[in-house]
Amino acid sequence: MSNSSAWSKETHSIVVTVTRDLVNKFLREKEPDAVAACKSGRFQRKIFWSAGVMEFWSIDQHDKWGRFGLWLHLGIDPFSGRFAWLKIWWCNCNPRLLINYYLDAGRQVGGRVLFNHSPIVYGLTSTSPIGIPLMTMSDRGRENNGIANLHTTIRHQLDPSLRGTLQHRWCINKMNIKAEAGWSQFRSQWAPGFEDLLDFGVNNGLYSPSDPLENLVFRWLAVPWLQAEIDKWVQKYNTSSRRANKRKILPKGIPDVIHRKPERFGSQNFQLIVPPEMFNELQQEWAPLDDAVFQLTPPGFHAQADAHYTSLGCPAVSRGTFWSVYSALLDRFRSGLEDSVSL
Repeated sequence: MSNSSAWSKETHSIVVTVTRDLVNKFLREKEPDAVAACKSGRFQRKIFWSAGVMEFWSIDQHDKWGRFGLWLHLGIDPFSGRFAWLKIWWCNCNPRLLINYYLDAGRQVGGRVLFNHSPIVYGLTSTSPIGIPLMTMSDRGRENNGIANLHTTIRHQLDPSLRGTLQHRWCINKMNIKAEAGWSQFRSQWAPGFEDLLDFGVNNGLYSPSDPLENLVFRWLAVPWLQAEIDKWVQKYNTSSRRANKRKILPKGIPDVIHRKPERFGSQNFQLIVPPEMFNELQQEWAPLDDAVFQLTPPGFHAQADAHYTSLGCPAVSRGTFWSVYSALLDRFRSGLEDSVSL
C-alpha cells in the first residue's frame, strides 16, 4: 500500500468528537455576524393574551385548496378558541363575500352580554340574537379591508366617541397567530382525507379545474357537500375540549362552554349587541345578496345541474360516491351538449 493511499485511509477513519458548547464558542468568536443573523431568524415562543370572550375575531383566508378551485376562510375567537365561521367557496378574496361571513356570524352569536355583571344593550333587549366583538384582526390584505371598515363603521355608530379610530388590528409578518392555529387544527384533523379524495380525481384525470364545464360541475356538487362536512367538524371542535398545554395562559376547556360561561374562567363577555335593523341596512349597503359572488354557479347552469341530478335519482354524495356521482353528472351535461350540436 502506498503512502498516499494509507494517508487517505487514515484521514477517512479519524472521528473527532466536539461538544456543542465548544462549537458554539468557536462560531461566536470566528463568525459573530453569521451567528447574529441565525439568531434573528430563529422562532421565538410568545404567549398570546386576550382579555375575554368576544374581545377579538381573528380572520384569515386559506389558499391551499386553490388547485381544486376551492378557497376557504375562517373567523375565530382567540380567547375561547371557538370558530365563529369556517367557509368554503369558489373564492375567498371578495370583500362582499367576507363581509357576509361576518354578518352571518354576528346574527348567530347572540346571547346575553354582561359588563361588570350589568347588561349592556344598544337599542334592543339583552337577548338580542345579533352581536359583534370589540375588535377584528387580520393580516394585511385588500380582501380584509371590507370587514375592517364595516366593523369600524358599526362601532362608530354604536359609540360616537370612537369616531376617528380604527377598530381593527392589522397583523404584520404573519403574526395573526390564532387564525393560523385554527388552520393548523383544521389541516391536521379534517383536511387530509378529503384532500386525498380530491387529489385522486385530479391525478386520475377525472377533474381538470381549468376546464370550465368540469369546474362548474365540480363546484356545484362539491361545495355544498364539503361545507356540510366542515360544519359537522366545526360543531365537534367547538364542543370538545382541547389537549392541555402548560405554555398556554388562555382558558383550557370546551370553546362553546368558555364562550357561554366566561365567568367560570375568570373573565367576561365583551360582545356588543347590534340592532337587527342596523345589520339589515348594512347588509344591503355593503354585501347585497343579489351580488354574483353569492351564486354558487350561474343561474342557468344551476337549473340544468338540478335537473340532471334529479334525473340521476338524487344520489347521496359521500367520500365513497363523490367521483362516481360527479362523473355521471358530467356525462349528462356532455350528452346534452352533443345532442344540441347534432340538432
